[in-house]
Amino acid sequence: MKKRCLCLLLALLCLVTLVAGCGNKSVTLTVSEGFAHSPLLPQLISAYTQATGVEVEIEALEYADFEKALAKGDFEVLLGANLDLSDRLASAEFMGADVFYDTLVFVGPKRDPASVKYLKDYSASDIIKHINMTGFAFVSAPPTSSLGIRAGILKARSAYEFDADLCLYASDQGQALLTMANQQQAYALISRAAWKEYGPQMTNITSLLDSQDGMTDTFSVLSPFDPKKNKQGQQLCSWLMGQDAISLISQYKEGDEQRFFTLAPTAPPVQPDDSIR
Repeated sequence: MKKRCLCLLLALLCLVTLVAGCGNKSVTLTVSEGFAHSPLLPQLISAYTQATGVEVEIEALEYADFEKALAKGDFEVLLGANLDLSDRLASAEFMGADVFYDTLVFVGPKRDPASVKYLKDYSASDIIKHINMTGFAFVSAPPTSSLGIRAGILKARSAYEFDADLCLYASDQGQALLTMANQQQAYALISRAAWKEYGPQMTNITSLLDSQDGMTDTFSVLSPFDPKKNKQGQQLCSWLMGQDAISLISQYKEGDEQRFFTLAPTAPPVQPDDSIR
């Protein structure tokens, strides 16, 4: 009798341990370092955990490391801007979609000597070319940052040989970039989030243009399609592509301004998985 009770007790302990272990399951979301600081991210994570019971760990990578992880497929779920999903989705080895987008802002001296605010019909590439041709400085983010790479692409599209003396580089793609533009009374391309956060501190520059061609960052989510090894990653990816996440993103504001603009949901609602509770 004692032996039977002991076996029963051990079985119950194993069951409790198993259930507790299942409840502690988590998934890692890999994001670019810039988006890691967005107040939207913890809201998304909290909503997902509340809906599914799965904890989400954030892996924030600098642009170069982010690109390496993307190239190797070394992630459970990846969320980042301006990803080329076509080849990966065509291979059927990944699932994912474009989810939402953001626009960048041209800022410059309040007196606007290059008359950038009047170039509403110009592309971002042609505006940067115009700034350089008229003899004014343009500040870029570090060349290896996502915003620095974007500026480099825009310059390359212009097919123009830029005056290197007028091409300045800041140490980051936020406060340092705006500070340099403010001190040099130069032009710059900046995210709306960074401008909203640091712009009020800048006394010599102002917002001039946004929503030009080439000034949109599209955020996409991607996950390796492996039902056996990456079930948690696929579930988070589906949730980020679905209506619940889309609704949360579209309602997110900074002040009175809508921060991001959503695309149509591409996945059905994700239900809680009882096996992981």
